[in-house]
Amino acid sequence: MKKRTLLISLILLVSNTWALSEHSLSLIKELHGEPLSEEQINHLDEQLSVLNLRNNNSWCSPQKNELLLLLSELNKPKICLEIGVFLGASLMPIMHTMKHQYSGHVYAIDSWSTNDVLNEVPESDPNYIWWKNLDLKMIKTKFGIMLENYEYTGFTTILHQKSSTCINLVPNEVDFIHFHGNMGKEASLEDAILYLPKVKSNGYILFSDIFCVIDGKHTKMEALWYLLDHCDVVYEIENSNAILLKKR
Repeated sequence: MKKRTLLISLILLVSNTWALSEHSLSLIKELHGEPLSEEQINHLDEQLSVLNLRNNNSWCSPQKNELLLLLSELNKPKICLEIGVFLGASLMPIMHTMKHQYSGHVYAIDSWSTNDVLNEVPESDPNYIWWKNLDLKMIKTKFGIMLENYEYTGFTTILHQKSSTCINLVPNEVDFIHFHGNMGKEASLEDAILYLPKVKSNGYILFSDIFCVIDGKHTKMEALWYLLDHCDVVYEIENSNAILLKKR
């Protein structure tokens, strides 16, 4: 990580450009509008190191950590929402930045219910047994402990229920939403239809687990097509398994 920082800093001194992929350049241009300074890069690198350490062995990949950190640092979304919180790993970059950089609020939606998770999953699916045996109450407890440990509770509202039942508890003009739950075809499409109107024009949407397979079928494609009818693609990560969108 230190070698990467020194390399980026050296290239910046020579050409004043960000030495990352073309996609990263596009994302930074979209969120910031100009090249980042050496000081900004060093700051982001330090914060990313902290987040990667905290999210070690979580489902939040280093790529997603970086994307969410850039989004929160450069765009500062004030009203953020995630559907499918689980342990909260993918919320951490935004909550971390809110705590140290600006004031905002996070809405964390998850029923932490085995019945809800398995609603569209047949017993023949390879993941059925794993989800059935998972203690989701303990997962929710660990999420609450994480909020306490890192002092995120003051700006986080936990909505412990199905996403379809708490739509009216979420404010309008959402700056950022992460669709990260409801893997089933009907439920994922319902989330997209219900919550996209909550996102303000030019707000951002991260759609994850695109290639999720249930009983041999890609179940989230209809939800993705619906979002693409109303949004533009900004950035892709994890071999296009997660896409950052911007609402028109």
